[in-house]
Amino acid sequence: MRPLNLYILAIVFVVPSVITPGTPMKGEALAELGNPELAALGFVDVTDTPFSADLRGKRDSTEALQRAIDFARDRQMVCFFPSGRYKVSDTLNCEQYRPMRRDGRRQGTRDYPCVLVGSRSAEKRPCIVLAPHSEGFSDTEHPKYVIHFWAPGAGTETPVDQPQPNISMNQMLIGINVTIGPGNAGAVGIRHRAAQGSGVQDCTIDATHGYCGLEGGAGSGGSHANVTVIGGRIGMDMRQTQPAPTLTGCTLIGQTETALICSSRQALCAVGLRVETETSGPAIVTKKLWGAHHGQFCLVDSQIIMRNPGKNAAIEAASSLYLNNVYVHGAETLVRQPDIPALRAGEPGWVCVNEYAGGVAERYRTRKYDNRTFTYPAPIFVDGKRLERPFLANVEPGRTPPIDLQARHLWDERFPSWESPAATNVKDTPYRAAGNGITDDAAAIQRAIDEHEIVFLPKGHYAVSKTIRLRPHTKLIGAHRCFSWLVPVERDGGDFNNPADPQPVVRTANDVHAETMIAFLGIRTLRESSAAYCLHWRAGHRSIFRDTNIVFSFRAPPQGPAQFLQATRAKQLYNHPVVRIDGHGGGRWYNFHQESSRGHGRDYRHLLISGTTEPLHMYQCNPEHARSDANLEMNKARHVSLYGVKGEYNQTIILVRDCDHVRIFGYGGNAAAHEDQALFVIERTDNFLLANLVDSPRMPQGIPDTFFAGDGTDPGRWHMVRENTAAGETVATAPLDRPVLYKRGSASEAPTGANGGGDASATPIKPHSKNPSYWEHHGKPIVLIGGSDRDNVFQWALDGTKLTDHLDLLVACGGNYIRCTMSSREYTPEGYRWDLLPYPFAKIGDKYDLEQWDDDYWNKLRAFLRETKKRGIIVQLEIWDRWNESGDSRQARFGWYWSPWNPNNNVMYDWSDSPLLKRGRTSFYNAFHMAAAEKDPVLLPLQQRFVEKILNEIIDNGNDHVLFQVDNESGIGDGTLEPDPYWARFVRRYAKSKGACDIFVCSSRRFHWPTPYEATTFQDWDNPEVRVPLLNAAFNFSDISQNNGASGQTQYDNILWYRSRMLAHGARPINNVKCYHFNWPIGSSFGKDRTSPTDAEAGAKFWRAVFAGSAGIRFHRHTPTRPAGLREGFGLAFEGQRHLRSMREFLDAVHIFRMNPRNDLLSQRVTNEAYCLAEPGQQYAIFFTGDGDGRVGIELAASGRSFELRWLDIATSCWGQRATVSSRGDYMLRAPSSVHWVAVLTASNP
Repeated sequence: MRPLNLYILAIVFVVPSVITPGTPMKGEALAELGNPELAALGFVDVTDTPFSADLRGKRDSTEALQRAIDFARDRQMVCFFPSGRYKVSDTLNCEQYRPMRRDGRRQGTRDYPCVLVGSRSAEKRPCIVLAPHSEGFSDTEHPKYVIHFWAPGAGTETPVDQPQPNISMNQMLIGINVTIGPGNAGAVGIRHRAAQGSGVQDCTIDATHGYCGLEGGAGSGGSHANVTVIGGRIGMDMRQTQPAPTLTGCTLIGQTETALICSSRQALCAVGLRVETETSGPAIVTKKLWGAHHGQFCLVDSQIIMRNPGKNAAIEAASSLYLNNVYVHGAETLVRQPDIPALRAGEPGWVCVNEYAGGVAERYRTRKYDNRTFTYPAPIFVDGKRLERPFLANVEPGRTPPIDLQARHLWDERFPSWESPAATNVKDTPYRAAGNGITDDAAAIQRAIDEHEIVFLPKGHYAVSKTIRLRPHTKLIGAHRCFSWLVPVERDGGDFNNPADPQPVVRTANDVHAETMIAFLGIRTLRESSAAYCLHWRAGHRSIFRDTNIVFSFRAPPQGPAQFLQATRAKQLYNHPVVRIDGHGGGRWYNFHQESSRGHGRDYRHLLISGTTEPLHMYQCNPEHARSDANLEMNKARHVSLYGVKGEYNQTIILVRDCDHVRIFGYGGNAAAHEDQALFVIERTDNFLLANLVDSPRMPQGIPDTFFAGDGTDPGRWHMVRENTAAGETVATAPLDRPVLYKRGSASEAPTGANGGGDASATPIKPHSKNPSYWEHHGKPIVLIGGSDRDNVFQWALDGTKLTDHLDLLVACGGNYIRCTMSSREYTPEGYRWDLLPYPFAKIGDKYDLEQWDDDYWNKLRAFLRETKKRGIIVQLEIWDRWNESGDSRQARFGWYWSPWNPNNNVMYDWSDSPLLKRGRTSFYNAFHMAAAEKDPVLLPLQQRFVEKILNEIIDNGNDHVLFQVDNESGIGDGTLEPDPYWARFVRRYAKSKGACDIFVCSSRRFHWPTPYEATTFQDWDNPEVRVPLLNAAFNFSDISQNNGASGQTQYDNILWYRSRMLAHGARPINNVKCYHFNWPIGSSFGKDRTSPTDAEAGAKFWRAVFAGSAGIRFHRHTPTRPAGLREGFGLAFEGQRHLRSMREFLDAVHIFRMNPRNDLLSQRVTNEAYCLAEPGQQYAIFFTGDGDGRVGIELAASGRSFELRWLDIATSCWGQRATVSSRGDYMLRAPSSVHWVAVLTASNP
């Protein structure tokens, strides 16, 4: 047996000798069947007479199964396999029936498919087993199929005795496993290259002793889903497919050569793919074939596990490649493409490819168009600009895949069937639906739906005169998409009599929590009137549409584009969608296609998605041939994802208007837009993504536009994408561009639980589930790092681009953390001002009304929260700011003089109304906030109302990225630190009363003068300012920013001491929302005994905090009002940017969540010279401050591994050269120079 050559392997079809099936017999009595009750439902039992296949697997059942398959096909029935093992020794031939015409060609019917379905009544699926050493299955040069789905040629494109896969339609295998026995090295489990309505679902193929599991891709409205292949040389062979094939939720395990090989016709989309391989790869290979375009590949929400570490590769792609949210483990090379630098993992363990796009140009020489040669670039467009490089990569090391990465894209084992114990047959008593296409069955079906959750429509044509209304939990299931039909009829008093007010045949409940399912049936329109359309879908993201046949039966003569028709003709046409999704519509749709080509007005749509916000995922979407302005339209819809789109004809395939978060992964087909028009039109949509849009080139041949697929168009005269932006600009791809990626903004998948679901990715910020000393956001562990030039940065909102520019700079530097005080203090060259910025309260005349809100203030906060959330920036919001309310009520240079809370400035109370209020220069802040401890009846209700307003703005607007801090350096309260715990309890209880998740609140104490507690050191457990924030259950994280007034070793030791106390009382995150530049010795005042350390020491504080195990740190504001040389922090000045960039480089290089501070592993270290984080035996990081001689020993675990050593130059954010280090004994590290460096040592694979 010669080894497989992935580059030149020939494919040989094994075409059965019998190519003419028996004559279909619609009216033939089925009494000859041994199970007439099952036959009445539309199912042929392969184990009953006259077939008698042996489900015990002892007798060869090849001939019995073949007869059952043919019998069922000819009578439009499902071939049903009870649970068991069926031994075969030859190919099961699943040939679709298409009758011959007198002219020697075949008819175009697609309603006689082979449909093989396994029973779900037993724990195990039925299994077809290829007997050991079966004849013809040992030749790896000429693979042979165990099951072969195909359709004979129509006699025009393909001879009538040869396979023509584009007309193999509605052929399904569902719920049947396949096992290849020993001695069958050339066996392929299933061959199923097919089109509309076809595919393999719920199938495990054990190809351990065979050649390949599944060969042939289903596209053009068909797809394969929930298929597992174990073993074999190839898991899935997708070298021959229909356009834009889709693979959903498939698993490939243990292949000996490659898991998946692809030369698909146009772009293949694999979503929810899981690959596990013991080989050195590549696990996935894509290849070009003749002409354009073949082998383009989209991989989404998938994972590849390479269990053979070393010189290996996950993906090798000869054609354009796009990855989105793909997790790879154990691969040295993630992606290899021609003329593009290889994408490396950089380190062992998990790597998440958040996004990768690599474009490969294609060339095509025409045969019938002057032999012209066309070159198709595969560019990348971002925000309307064409990038000048061929690839884009966003890789995140250390991120592990979520547990539901595959499951989120599939139905589960609870998906109902006609065998479900709770299923109700509409033909049974008391409903007695006729299913004969004449009797009105609407009332019977509606009653069954009203009384039961699972409703089964056996084979039949169910005439209905009224809309069938589904309840939120209705599961409406048929026998097959061609066998069970809902057909509207016009009757007096019915719903389908008025073309001016068309009604749906089926309408779901408008329910965000609906779990509606509809599957395995067909829905038609009326033939003579447009008064009925097929489906109105309003069920939310938990709903499922699966393999439901949408058929446009409206009769009309052939036509060209509707916009060119005369007005009199246009009035006679169908001018509204045949399927509409609106309201709470969403969910998962599998194999949607509609391809009617006549009777369409300009406003007709195969599918209209309008005004939806629930996540909608469509796995293979095939809208084509429409004569209207667009085949599919999205209008004001959010969170729509299409995985595989195919189209034909010359009209726009997809029109997107005023939408958000739209994603389209992979397109194919021979559609060619009219001259100067586009197939994909995007209008006023801020966030969208189009990946791998390619076509099968089609040249003009003079075919009339009334032909169902239209004519070709010169490729140099039309566009793949045209975008009209919200700003009024028009961007179009060049005529020959076939973009591997065209995106604007940051289109993202809505979390599954965003509107009532329970997905972890929808949860707000919280302590990391595996290491609660750090934070987790949307299911990902994170370290918070940041810097900003203002405390109340929200006040910059709505002031031009000042805020967004600052946030963009923070993100560009790798930051994700910002401070926001709710204050109105402005920084000016002359000093602080309190009269320039808005306050929370509305002003009535010259005084504030504390029960009315100022719109400007709150609009700024809303805009700030929206912009930070959009960028993934975590906000630490401080409710009370002492400096906003302190000072002398008689002097304008103090905040208290201007404060709305000052009795002089509001209409709510006077000085005499509360004993806590005193005129003149007072400790007002202390007294005022003691209102909570004293339960002051005047002040406290107003303060509560203000805090409730903050929480309402955050919670009601879905802001899940906010941490709360009660106050800023309060330094007040008794030994319990009240009122801080009061406000922490208040915030958490109020949030809970609104149904929100628990939110996280800390206190920020001063730890120095002025404070009621004598303290000379941070490490004073008797000081309640240190002790209470850890022991009082009101607080659920800590902020110890004031420790960052200390410098050098003391700053680090204090954090370690506090961390040890924290761990002793339950791990929680420790934040540092202020990392100071100046030195702030314990016991000194704000204004005296201040020394200004070097920039090097100010930066070292930032790194020491992280190396001491802090969960977050931010550079304090860079305040221009301070004297030259005295800065309170780096903020986002140049120095701050530099450290943030370097910190991000460092965090991307290690798995910090598995590391701990371990200075005990260092030797020959002097004070403040170096600091160590380690996961012994796996990874080590050492920060060098520049003190000492820069030489320390590091104790490496004697694991027998070597370590890769890399040096990060913090000044430049650049990595130096790599070196290999032995793990035997201590290793002496020497910093390259006497400035800030980080050394990272990562263990090699064993």
